[in-house]
Amino acid sequence: MLLILARHGNTFNKGEKTYRVGNSNDLPLVEKGLAQAQTFAKALLEKNIKPVAVYCGPLQRTRKFAEIIVSGLDLHELPIVDERLNELNYGVWAGLDDEAIREKVGSDFDGWEKHGRWPQNSKWPETEKEIIRQVRSFAKDLAEKYKPEDVVVAVSSSGKLRYFLKLIENEFEDRIKSGSIKVGTGNACVIVCDRSKFELIAWNINVEEL
Repeated sequence: MLLILARHGNTFNKGEKTYRVGNSNDLPLVEKGLAQAQTFAKALLEKNIKPVAVYCGPLQRTRKFAEIIVSGLDLHELPIVDERLNELNYGVWAGLDDEAIREKVGSDFDGWEKHGRWPQNSKWPETEKEIIRQVRSFAKDLAEKYKPEDVVVAVSSSGKLRYFLKLIENEFEDRIKSGSIKVGTGNACVIVCDRSKFELIAWNINVEEL
């Protein structure tokens, strides 16, 4: 089974002050974010990629992005909302910009941004083990449910998407070292999933490169 991961589109307009948005911040897509979803759907259509299912997290930014994909591809099934695709809960970081976070928690911020270390003093209510378990469970369920030739699209958010790299040995750590772990808004990642093995095909690519 081919899993195409998508990061939802923009939730801030150009020139607006941005801040950390977790699962406690249910922001809508702005105009550019909606356009990014339309571009994603158009690219899949032009490449004749028709998923058998589209999954998304529960937040409106991921649900709307998935709904636009479904509509653009004229699929008959609504997006399937799965809590395991929900964004991380950023605790005391939520609603703060990077400078304010660094002032508040110091090394926790740089540890996360530069080294991929789960913050220890920022009151994130989840644990890294829980997040990894969610991702592994989601991917395993898809691999067992769908046929090898099927394509599935899953729309999530930046913090959760990086943990799909944990499905592939050393990939998370290698991308932390190279500074290439993040996924841009509206971009795609591709993973081949079966019951015993996961293979990374592409990470953080423009959807038109699929």
